[in-house]
Amino acid sequence: MIMSNKFYSEGNIIMKKIISILMAILCLVSASICTTSCFAEEKEVKSTSSKSQYLQTRRYNVGSTVGSWLDEEGVTRLVFGSSSVVKSKKDKYGDKVYYAAKKGTCIAKAYRGEKYVGKVKIIVGDFKTVLKSNSKKLNLSYNKYVSFNNSEYYTKYQSYKKLRTMISFPKKGAKYSIKTTGKSILKMANNEIYTVGVGTSTYTLYQKVGNKKATKVGDFTATVKNVNIKTATAVKINNVTSGYDNFYVGDIEDLSVKEKYNFTNRVIKEKLTSKNCGVYVSPKNYKVTYTVKNTKVATVSKSGVVTGKKKGVTKLTFKITFADKSVYTNSVNVLVI
Repeated sequence: MIMSNKFYSEGNIIMKKIISILMAILCLVSASICTTSCFAEEKEVKSTSSKSQYLQTRRYNVGSTVGSWLDEEGVTRLVFGSSSVVKSKKDKYGDKVYYAAKKGTCIAKAYRGEKYVGKVKIIVGDFKTVLKSNSKKLNLSYNKYVSFNNSEYYTKYQSYKKLRTMISFPKKGAKYSIKTTGKSILKMANNEIYTVGVGTSTYTLYQKVGNKKATKVGDFTATVKNVNIKTATAVKINNVTSGYDNFYVGDIEDLSVKEKYNFTNRVIKEKLTSKNCGVYVSPKNYKVTYTVKNTKVATVSKSGVVTGKKKGVTKLTFKITFADKSVYTNSVNVLVI
């Protein structure tokens, strides 16, 4: 009886071990099945996966422009072939562009030079417009004397943000607006967000398509700090980095005797409001003073009106004093005929 119990006890232990091993094997098999099926879509989306049959999977809404390059550097081009999902058309410059024509799937071939490197899956649907995660907190800059209207300055000082870089899946023909209950430090124009003040505020981005009611896209927080830059220095920097003098002022030629030339309106204001200058300065934020070397040839009024007196050449010097106390000085020749 004692031996029988002993054998029964040992047998029970062995059976428990066998069951444990079988259960462990079953768990491993189940985990393998789940990894293959549950995350198949994730593997397909990841362009970095060596096991994926696609280099990349892209999603677009109907009407959106479809990028024809795999990379920003324009090294690997995409060939869409004949597809009713992705079609091409000519833009206003006569260049071919691709757009999402209707819902569906399109497979594009990627080429690096003439070498085929793989496939890219294009999915066109009706995806909800969302705010990108890296756009939920913006750090921008502002200067109350200078408005940057040049891409070089936008990049350097981050005084604006292009809306298309902030959202995914924009709707065709959609219009956007922003609202805040806090301090107004941003404004929107032409689907771009510009800084108009300093501080921190939370904004809500809205999207409106046609006559439909505007819908919320998402919330983002903007922190805008004052950028310490002197106005005249800004103009000078732009002149140097652009490789030519954007604030170049030509001589006043062929000015007749008694003829008047408004230098302030035709030169100063035009230059300081021109996108070519890289900055916009409101007339209230600067003052111009003028001097003429030979007043017998020409004179200049306080408002900058040059008048020809007699035939000859003289020099007109102008000094712009900005509200931030920075100064820009230059001179031109005046030829009276």
